[in-house]
Amino acid sequence: VNGLSVTMQEQYIGGINYVQNSSGLNGITDDWSYSGTVKTDASTDTQNNTISDSCFVLGAYSSLSQYIRGVVPGTYTISVRAKKTSTMSGYFYVTYNGNKTKYLFNKSTAFDWTDYSVTLTDVTDPTLRIYCYCRDASIYLADIMISEGAIPRKWTPAPNEIYTQEVKIDKRGIEVSNSASSQRTVITNTEFAGYYNDEVIFTLNKDETQTKKTTVDGELTVGKTKFVPMPTASEGLNIVILD
Repeated sequence: VNGLSVTMQEQYIGGINYVQNSSGLNGITDDWSYSGTVKTDASTDTQNNTISDSCFVLGAYSSLSQYIRGVVPGTYTISVRAKKTSTMSGYFYVTYNGNKTKYLFNKSTAFDWTDYSVTLTDVTDPTLRIYCYCRDASIYLADIMISEGAIPRKWTPAPNEIYTQEVKIDKRGIEVSNSASSQRTVITNTEFAGYYNDEVIFTLNKDETQTKKTTVDGELTVGKTKFVPMPTASEGLNIVILD
């Protein structure tokens, strides 16, 4: 081949998402600060127009923000997929290096699902902050991404985040749920518990287990006392004192 030349415009850098729970797949967690009315949405419209199949919804006079800490100096790109239904003001911006601000959007018009991004080429402070405000309902925010480099990346959750319909795993722990039976099991650094309709049914705390109801099909031994059921439930049980 004669006259072949190759030019590299940008080396691929990083790719991880620095935003925690970046599309509301785990509800409104304490990674976020908010005021007013903020909820999450996974409607058909959201699923058809987002990568994550989920989004935040800001109501009138509401805000949503998150601090991102621990970034290293360099270039970062912030991106979001948003929809705005009102004709009053609404905006999304990032603050960095203490007092610098860049807007991804700042509009007083409605718009359908649209991708917005901004690149910061001079990040030196390890803390960024993203902030969104909605003067009138509603602003939909999905697929929020902060990654290294000057090119917007396809949305991915932050490292160590796995969010599916019935399993959630992140820095808080593990939650396995079953919407059909309204049951869920939660394992975190503070609890190991089972819930039914948001009521705690069993919990393990240090060396003590608490349950609301317990069914034992076989024998039950407590200390030196054994409870042995009779062949049929109507006959009751034998209480045996062990030597």
